[in-house]
Amino acid sequence: MSHSSSRYNRGISIVEVLIGASMLVVFAAFLSPIFSQNQGKAELSQAVERVQKTGSQAQQTARLNHSNVIMQFKSGKDAQQDSITLTVPAQKTQARQVDEVIEFPEGVRLISERPQIHFDFRGEVDQPTKLMVVSNSTEELTERLLIY
Repeated sequence: MSHSSSRYNRGISIVEVLIGASMLVVFAAFLSPIFSQNQGKAELSQAVERVQKTGSQAQQTARLNHSNVIMQFKSGKDAQQDSITLTVPAQKTQARQVDEVIEFPEGVRLISERPQIHFDFRGEVDQPTKLMVVSNSTEELTERLLIY
């Protein structure tokens, strides 16, 4: 009996370690797509929130300043990183002023049917515009927005 109990006190063998490590690798391979998709969803949600906040900010700026505001989109080949720029055009008493530039994460693309949207002094857009926010990790993650 003492012979069999001493066998178990020696620890684990290299074969057992290799089997355990290979099981962990297989388990990680199954979980990695889930984690990358969750990261893509988080980046997409953050980008959609930024677009919505920027649209609201453009409307408020136009109403408060009683002036036009331009929301300009830069994406793809035009810029290194997709972004939205809010600009208050020059008026008789003021020079042109750039209010804010909002950059998007590299994992997200911004696709717009128009390069810019004009908000009038009431905060209304000249023409409703469709935007798409697309994840670079998987094209299945897409959010469509309408700015009106």
